[in-house]
Amino acid sequence: MEEHSQAAELLDAAQTRRRLLRNTIWVSVVASLVAYVVAGPHFGLSIALGGALGVLNVSWVSTSLQAILHSGSARGEGPPRTAWKFIFRYFIIAATMFVALQTGWFRLPGMLLGLCAFVGAALMESVYCLLVGNRRASV
Repeated sequence: MEEHSQAAELLDAAQTRRRLLRNTIWVSVVASLVAYVVAGPHFGLSIALGGALGVLNVSWVSTSLQAILHSGSARGEGPPRTAWKFIFRYFIIAATMFVALQTGWFRLPGMLLGLCAFVGAALMESVYCLLVGNRRASV
């Protein structure tokens, strides 16, 4: 029975999204702290800001895609304003980064690294799925 629950957990989209979001936050926090110690406060803050923008981006894309997939439109159209959300998020991220750069406290490479925190989270999720899948196969 435990085998079935592990397989169901791996296939549950809501749990996968929660793990990805949680892991994105963890990757951002750890990377920010390491950068703060190794490269200084400006770079650490830059990664933290990029990570926060990355979390916002991931959650916004997730909710938009859910809305599109659950709309059930026969003509292939999503809910109103969903396409605008996809486009508008780029402007929000770019504007935030531009304003942050103008303050002098943030560095562009750090913000870009923070935005990439989702990649680390996706790698963590892949390893998790492999480990749980292998454990299930060996039982």
